[in-house]
Amino acid sequence: ILEVACLECHNNTGEGVAASGFSVVDYAAVMKGTELGPAVIPGSSMSSTLYRVIAGKTDPEIRMPPHHEESWAEGRGAPLGDEEIEKLAAWIDQGAKNN
Repeated sequence: ILEVACLECHNNTGEGVAASGFSVVDYAAVMKGTELGPAVIPGSSMSSTLYRVIAGKTDPEIRMPPHHEESWAEGRGAPLGDEEIEKLAAWIDQGAKNN
C-alpha cells in the first residue's frame, strides 16, 4: 500500500521527504519516521502519525495524500480507500512487523 500510494513523493528525493523527512523506501525508513519523531507506534494505530494522516484524523493541511486541487490536477492526491486504511491500521495494531 505504501509503495503504491506513497513512494512517488516519499522516496529518498521526493517532495514528501523534503517536506517531512519521511521516506517509505523500505521498512527501516518507515520505522525511522520523520524529522519530528516516529510515524509508526507499533501496537497503536491511533498513536501513529502515519495512520492519522492517511485516515483523515489530522488537520487537512497535513492529510496524506495531499488533498488539494493542484495535487488532484497532477493525478495524485486521491485518498486511500477504507480497506487500505483498515489494513494499515491492522498492521500497526498487530505490531508493525517487517512482513
